[in-house]
This record gives sequence, structure tokens and C-alpha cells, in this order.
Amino acid sequence: MTATELRKNLFQVLDGVAKGKPAEIEYKGTKLSIRPVVKRSILDNLVERDIGCDDIPEGTGWSKEFQAEWEDEWKDLLPKKKAKKKATA
Repeated sequence: MTATELRKNLFQVLDGVAKGKPAEIEYKGTKLSIRPVVKRSILDNLVERDIGCDDIPEGTGWSKEFQAEWEDEWKDLLPKKKAKKKATA
């Protein structure tokens, strides 16, 4: 649409943009875009990682008793363990 068309239908175009439909305007040979701003949380950038304590080597300061006690205290916050797939021959 041209800038003149935008001016004639400004509020209708803005209503469409507010509903998620971007508008493209050509002005002096340049294409401009009006889009709704989607505010994202900084937490959306986090990547899920498996940081379980399954294979702690001996001598690292974690005894099996301490690990079991820690896992029991934090079991509600720990990710659920995934079942390991058996390799087929």
C-alpha cells in the first residue's frame, strides 16, 4: 500500500496490525513495515540442558550417601529421568 492509502485507512490498518497482520507501506521507493512488537522474556532464550548427577566419579567430593540425600531433598525440582533406549543389534 502507498503512504496515501495508509493515511486514508490509518486506524483500520492499525487495527489489523494489532490483531497480528503486518502492514507493508511503500514510501518514496522504500518499503516500510508495521508489525506488532512481540515482547519476549529473557528466559525464552534459555536452552534446556541435562545436568543430572548420574555419573559422578569417585573422589570428586560427592559421596553416594550425600548424592542420595541431595536428590531426595531436591527431587521435585530435578528433571524426570528419561528411559534409556536399548541398542538393537
